Amino acid sequence: MSSERPRGRHGVTTVEQHVHDIPAEHRGFYERLDALLRSRRPDVEVSISYGILKYARATADRGTVKLYLGVWRHGVSLYGWSAGAEAGFARRHPDLLSGRGTLKIKTSRAAQIADAEFLALFDAVLGTHSNRDGSPAPTRTTSG
Repeated sequence: MSSERPRGRHGVTTVEQHVHDIPAEHRGFYERLDALLRSRRPDVEVSISYGILKYARATADRGTVKLYLGVWRHGVSLYGWSAGAEAGFARRHPDLLSGRGTLKIKTSRAAQIADAEFLALFDAVLGTHSNRDGSPAPTRTTSG
């Protein structure tokens, strides 16, 4: 008997296989979030954990930080932060909060949420945005 157990949902063992298995009706929403995440945090490592995608990165001040992204029948769920550490996303969208540190977002609702809101969430959970070399990105200010 082998001591190796299949990892991930339905025995999926690779990120590529997991992404390939995302149903077509949710793929666009997943691809949007994945592209936003990777554009904001190019140093993030993606793996399978608990049967869902785990985005993780090492930080100097907080150790390894993680955000989990699960694709389910309803759409996408995001998990993995402490209460209040989601840049006000849950306060602005209380109907999406589904337990502590969990957002449950229907694919049909995704278009109503601006990219900037997801980017702020990713910054809060995974750390402040930086350039590909790890140096801090310039701060943008607006006047008005």
